[in-house]
Amino acid sequence: MADGLLQRHHVRILGQGQPLVLCNGFGCTQQIWRHLLPGLSARYQLVLFDYVSVDEAGQPYATLAEYAHDVVAICRALELPSIWVLAHSVGASIAMLTAIAAPELVERLILLTPSPYYFNEGDYYGGFEREDVEQLLRQMTTDYGAWSHLFAGLLLGPLQPAALGEELAEVFCQNDPAQVQHFAQVSFFTDSRKDVPVCGPARWWCNVIRTWLLHRK
Repeated sequence: MADGLLQRHHVRILGQGQPLVLCNGFGCTQQIWRHLLPGLSARYQLVLFDYVSVDEAGQPYATLAEYAHDVVAICRALELPSIWVLAHSVGASIAMLTAIAAPELVERLILLTPSPYYFNEGDYYGGFEREDVEQLLRQMTTDYGAWSHLFAGLLLGPLQPAALGEELAEVFCQNDPAQVQHFAQVSFFTDSRKDVPVCGPARWWCNVIRTWLLHRK
């Protein structure tokens, strides 16, 4: 059963030391970390995996908590006593929910560009207008290739090299469009703001690029 779970998520282990689980962001596979692997694997035991959007019975996931459950299951299958988690984008919310689901497992969270809710509402800045996201989701169903390039550009912003946008768009295009579309629905319409205060005793650091570090005492 454990072997099947690890194969299903394409789990790979690299390096030795403190276990560090890498949670991918929206639309990305574990390949998104490839430029960081040489440096990280020299210091940590890296656990890389890919998300799935359906359970073993073929039922689609309805919440990010189900993705977090998979992270816990992977760590249990690997018999890891405690983990640090490095996550970006919606992977940050999944990492936070993992810490809530298994506080005895997760020792430290390092969250890159996190947002517990992606829509701008009132005084809250989530990063996206609801109307824009709904338009993007419609485009996903009509022209997935065009959506990949448009969304990659939106995520990176105009100041980044065009080559980075092309690389990210290629990552999107390598995924199953139906799975990405479903993951997008769950990611954008999930409001995890209420879960932030219950993530457990932690110290928070935040810098100008909205990188948070949670260190459990």
